[in-house]
This record gives sequence, C-alpha cells and structure tokens, in this order.
Amino acid sequence: LSQSARIDEFVAARNDLADRYQQSLAGTALSLPVTGLNTAQLRSALHLYVVRLRHDDAAQRKVAFEALRERGIGVNVHYIPVHLQPYFRNLGFGPGDFPQAERYYRQAISLPLYADLTEAQQDRVINAVHEVFP
Repeated sequence: LSQSARIDEFVAARNDLADRYQQSLAGTALSLPVTGLNTAQLRSALHLYVVRLRHDDAAQRKVAFEALRERGIGVNVHYIPVHLQPYFRNLGFGPGDFPQAERYYRQAISLPLYADLTEAQQDRVINAVHEVFP
C-alpha cells in the first residue's frame, strides 16, 4: 500500500525500459512482445517482458535459458499453462489439450524488467541476449 503513491512512476519506468528492449533487441532471433499500445485510458504495467524463441523446442529454450543464466542474467520462465497445473490435471486436463498455450510456454523466456533496473544493468542483459541470439 505504501508504494501505491508511486505506481505511475513505476509503470512509466517499466514502459521506458521496455521501449529500450524493443529498440535494442530488434533484429535478434527472438519474437518480441507487443508494446506501445498505451492510450490515455489504458496503459500496460508491463509486469513481465517475455521474449519468444522462434523455434518451438523446449530443449533449445533450456539451452538459451542456461546460457543467459551463466552470463549472470536473471531470466525466468512464466508460466506453466493452467491446464497442466495439478488441480486441472486432476480434473482430466493434460498435455495436448491446449497446444497453443503449450507452444507459447516452450518458447517463452522473461527478461529482467523492474522499475529500478538501471540502464547499465539493462545493457548487460541486452549484450548477453545478443551473444546468445545473434
């Protein structure tokens, strides 16, 4: 609650950082998220900055994930498709039921994005991504 007074500042910073990612990572072997759809009434808080490998291969994502981690980049994978969570598996859902969600999951890697990320820190991320995805 104490941070709610700064929400506009946080969202603006995240949007500025996402814009830097968009410019700096254009032309890599990644699909970048859609950004810049902000209007006076609607603005994304950009909770995550998720890039996607262009190949649908979980093993390739794992190699890329580990290569970025080895370079000290705090990448993550978000999120396991809902139908593959234990509760929904117990209801009878399983692999293959929602192939597009599963495909997205196999391709997705979240890059660091938080309001206090400095340009120098982001430059380290950008440089590492260029090394892993030339």
